[in-house]
Amino acid sequence: MSSSSIIIQVSTEQLKALIEQGVRAALQGISEGKMPLSEKAPRAKKEKDLNAPKKEPSDWIHFTSAVRKGLETEMEEGKKPHPKAVTQVASALKTAGLQGKWDSEQSKMVDSASSAQISAAYKAWLADPPAISKMVEQGKDKASKKSPSAPSAVAEPPAKKRGRKAKADMTPEELAEHERKVKEKKAVAAPKPAPEPEAADVMDFEPFDFSVKGLKQPLKLLKNDRGDVLTEDMEWYGHMSVDGKIDTDAEKPEDLDV
Repeated sequence: MSSSSIIIQVSTEQLKALIEQGVRAALQGISEGKMPLSEKAPRAKKEKDLNAPKKEPSDWIHFTSAVRKGLETEMEEGKKPHPKAVTQVASALKTAGLQGKWDSEQSKMVDSASSAQISAAYKAWLADPPAISKMVEQGKDKASKKSPSAPSAVAEPPAKKRGRKAKADMTPEELAEHERKVKEKKAVAAPKPAPEPEAADVMDFEPFDFSVKGLKQPLKLLKNDRGDVLTEDMEWYGHMSVDGKIDTDAEKPEDLDV
């Protein structure tokens, strides 16, 4: 059996029409979801180099750790220093030029505050502790408003409303007094700028235990108020969300000096 070929001749206009028809069909298929668009390539997970040398923590991290240990000796057994005490006492000592530097050979701070100086700074801090937060004060105000007041034994008659006098009927003295009271009411009702929230100290880390499924012993980690999590060796570990989960893929914030 001999094979035969068929030759179809088309004009330039016909070829152009066929190409346009194919493009329109492809675009229609994409809009109807029949033809998937190219998906974005998943972000490659950054793997940690286990053999990389550990980064030495800054002098400030070593100093705050030394201050925390010094304050713990001032506490009663089972109690911890105030969350703000460590950072604020360390900042006061640093301002006084008592931070010093970390000596890696001796594994300790040199030219730094002594235990007696840390104790004296902590006592000065206790003499002027941080004020109660406004959220706590607002909670007390709400509680006092909710408490029912004692009912009056005798019902007081409703106060009679005094009709407002028209400005046209006021004397010059009454009109001046009226305008003064209006200005006072507007001044009281004017909105006041909201106070700026106290910035959380990102370098104030507290130790905590984090349980991981599959491990018998919990991990010993450090966390600040913002949710940044470090290891005990002051290395970046991840970010903790409000639900208590830690994202180990989260990037370390630029303002975190570790």
